[in-house]
Amino acid sequence: MTGFGKAVAVFENKKITAEIKSLNSKQLDLAVRLPQTYRSSELDFRNEVAKTLERGKVDLLIYCEDIESANDHSINMPIVKKYKEQIRIVREVMVSRQFSPEVKNLVKGVMIESYIEEGCQKITDNPVYGQSITDPCLGWEDSKQLLYTIAELNK
Repeated sequence: MTGFGKAVAVFENKKITAEIKSLNSKQLDLAVRLPQTYRSSELDFRNEVAKTLERGKVDLLIYCEDIESANDHSINMPIVKKYKEQIRIVREVMVSRQFSPEVKNLVKGVMIESYIEEGCQKITDNPVYGQSITDPCLGWEDSKQLLYTIAELNK
C-alpha cells in the first residue's frame, strides 16, 4: 500500500495540482494540506479520501495557482524608490554620527527591514519564498551592502 500520485488540471484560469502519497499503516492516518482559501473544505476532502482508502499514512496536498497572475510580473517603481530611500537615509544618519556628537549621542542604532527577497507580497496560494508578507523589505544583496557601509562608517 505504498504509492504516489499526482494530477494537474486547469479550471477557470487556475492550475490545480493534487498530490497524494501513502505508506503502509494499520489505520488511516490522513494529513491534508490545502490553500488557505479552501481550508474550510478540509473535512469534505478528508471524507472523500476516507471513502476510498481504508488504511495507510496518507498525505494529500493540493496547490492552486492563478494562471494569469503567474505571468503578470511588473516592477513597482514607487516601492523600489522607497527601498533606495531607506538605504540613503541610513547612510546619511551614519555619516552624521561621525561628525556630530549630538547625533552620535541620540542615534544608538538603526532598524533595517530586511529579508531574502526584496519587496513584500500578499498572502496567496503560491508565495514567493523569502519575501515578506507584512512590510516592504530590502533584499539580501542590498542589506548586505548596507551592513558593510554601516560597519565602514563606524570604524
